[in-house]
Amino acid sequence: MRDIDYIGRYGGEEFIAILPDTDLQNGLRVAERLRKSVDNADVIIRSGETIPITMSLGIAELNDPENSTIDSLIVQADAAMYQAKNSGRNCVKSADDLINDLDEKDS
Repeated sequence: MRDIDYIGRYGGEEFIAILPDTDLQNGLRVAERLRKSVDNADVIIRSGETIPITMSLGIAELNDPENSTIDSLIVQADAAMYQAKNSGRNCVKSADDLINDLDEKDS
């Protein structure tokens, strides 16, 4: 993460990252890099057993700051995260993926 980025807990098992001056494509790259680093890091529990951990990530971009709110951005990212979970977990989805999926269903 860069010095200008923010990351923190947003809920019980949810975290939020704010990446200023980052477009959707670069945000997806950061998210995928993070997902891979967690996927490659096993956790060793007290019994000595190693358990894998995974992440499901949702990404959204603030395209129109004058007509969008932080709350709407979080709702979009949250919906994308749930799409990642419902797609088999351990992946990254963007709010644009949701729009594209809806467009395909309507076709």
